[in-house]
Amino acid sequence: MKKIKINQISKENNKYKVFIDSDHKYYFTSEKKAVKFQNEVNQYLTESLFQLNDLYIDLFTVYRRVYFVVENSLLKRSLDQALNNINHFIENSLLRSNYQSIGSSLVMTSINQIYDNLLNGYQTVRSITSKKNDTSMIYHVNNKIKILTVLFMEFEKFQLDLSKNDLENIQVKIIKIA
Repeated sequence: MKKIKINQISKENNKYKVFIDSDHKYYFTSEKKAVKFQNEVNQYLTESLFQLNDLYIDLFTVYRRVYFVVENSLLKRSLDQALNNINHFIENSLLRSNYQSIGSSLVMTSINQIYDNLLNGYQTVRSITSKKNDTSMIYHVNNKIKILTVLFMEFEKFQLDLSKNDLENIQVKIIKIA
């Protein structure tokens, strides 16, 4: 199974430093706490990526359903670009998480880019289906946009919690949306 593996722990001045990205470096009094925190972050990022991948699969499926009714080539190109970007960012997130010092920051950036491209893709599909008055597809797409919004809010909260630096007490929570 592919997963995010951020593994930047170093020892500085009797403290263990976990490097998440250039803005987020965390220090722990014991290696055990640092490893535990790192594992929780890896699990959270991997779960987030899997959830986004599920939404990507759905977006691609919806796109193929409306493919033959897309008359506006600009909408089609916009949707094609969003799908290509999502695929690129998912692949890069998995590959770059193993890079040395910058890998984890690339993962966080990629996840934000995936959210943006998914939202753009779903909004484009919504405009296509709205013009065709496909009510069931409109409801389906609106539901996926709501799920995406909740996941994005949770990811922003995760980033905010990381910024608070109260890491001895932080608990990474994973929302599972079926």
